[in-house]
Amino acid sequence: MKADCRRGPRTPFARYQDLLVVLLTIGVLGGLLFYNLDGWKIDDDEGSFLYQAWRVSEGEQPYTDFFTTRWPFFLYTAGILVDFLGQDIGAIRAAPALVTLVTAFLVFLLARELLPVEGAWLSMLAFLLHPATFSLGRTLYTESFMLFFDVLGLYLFYRGWNRRQKLLLILAGLSFGVSVFFQPMGTLPFAGCLLWILADTWRHREHWRSSISRALFFSLSFGLFVGGVFASLGLWNPAFYSSAVGAHLTGQQDQAPALVNGSVLLLQYVLQYLPLMAFALPAAWISGREAGSRSLIAWQLPTAFAFLALSRPLFARHLDYLTPALAVLFAMALEPLRQWAKRSFLYISVVIAILLPWVMTDLGQALRTENDTARIVELMRRETDEQAYVISDYQELNFYAGRRSTYRGAEISLAMIEGGQISRSLLTEEMERFPVEMIVIDVSPETGHHLSALPDYDSFRSQVDKHYELLGQFSRSAQVLEIYIRNRND
Repeated sequence: MKADCRRGPRTPFARYQDLLVVLLTIGVLGGLLFYNLDGWKIDDDEGSFLYQAWRVSEGEQPYTDFFTTRWPFFLYTAGILVDFLGQDIGAIRAAPALVTLVTAFLVFLLARELLPVEGAWLSMLAFLLHPATFSLGRTLYTESFMLFFDVLGLYLFYRGWNRRQKLLLILAGLSFGVSVFFQPMGTLPFAGCLLWILADTWRHREHWRSSISRALFFSLSFGLFVGGVFASLGLWNPAFYSSAVGAHLTGQQDQAPALVNGSVLLLQYVLQYLPLMAFALPAAWISGREAGSRSLIAWQLPTAFAFLALSRPLFARHLDYLTPALAVLFAMALEPLRQWAKRSFLYISVVIAILLPWVMTDLGQALRTENDTARIVELMRRETDEQAYVISDYQELNFYAGRRSTYRGAEISLAMIEGGQISRSLLTEEMERFPVEMIVIDVSPETGHHLSALPDYDSFRSQVDKHYELLGQFSRSAQVLEIYIRNRND
């Protein structure tokens, strides 16, 4: 596989200038990424991650001491952050922000293997400004860490395959393997590399022995690592399989067929980022048919069809692993226009038209603030002692207040309720077994879709009314929280 880009000779001074521009870009956008990290604390999924990380930092074991569907690499990484940084959400979120900036630099390095430095810079810029990247970089989500190891794996794979360096191919497989244990979706970029290997081997059938040899080093390093860690986790804690694996595979009874569910997800994603797709998808089609190195990036996109076979609830963030590939493809699509000297104004106009709306979205995220969380957390601390348990629709409230929830209460979500992992009977049993002093339920028609979505919510509410009294309704942005305190004479 030969490199497609025509770089031309560059002096050391020019290379230093290029590096300086890249670092300045990362610095400027990093300033925006780090700005006001603790301004907005309302995030349902991140709240569960924060709470579970806090429990890990307290020395408790996931899957045994509390229920979670997260995979262990992320839980223990986040647990270490909470252990060192406490409940300082700004400091905690600085970790994924830093990881995102390093990932952006890796995107530049990967794109530089395929494009001139200007195109590689645009790839990095598009990746950093992409609303999904910006949002993930400002919150403690699994995807930030997964993306780092996936982009690192792609970069090592490209260089290892291109230079026939088996050590780099082994490291690439290991990097993809690590990403899987942060987020299972990390498997898909690895699958994209396998698809590319099959296509490239077919095109160069005369060199099939060399291709198979390199593919074995790459795939075996991934397979042995993932298989070994997976087996070790089962020995460490057998509940890992039912909690972190089984919950993701459990479909919903009223869920649409997988084909429909996945098709809706892909269509919504394309429409959400339609201007980007208008350039990236044609670039993927053209480069994917080539017998050169650019097709490696294009072969990342077909992996998204895997979602057509999943019956579990799907969300747009499940496709965020494609952001690096789409950013590079976007730069590829514009490269001919950039090189057309007489049309530089058109090139700049297209770039601004795509990226400016993203900048405005990112600015909106960076400037958001709210104070309702602090007010409710203060109420929770005032009305309960440190040993009290609190069942809450939003586990970030437990995290900030420093109050434990029950075993199942550690991850209350609509997906878990519809999948059967959370039910009225399980919660009421835990309310009797644990010293649950407070219950927080979101009853807003717009945002109340956790406890109020229990199939037998009326029975659960009757149980609550029997043993708890209502402190009142409290607003938290669009949420309307009903907070109940256990009857003192109960």
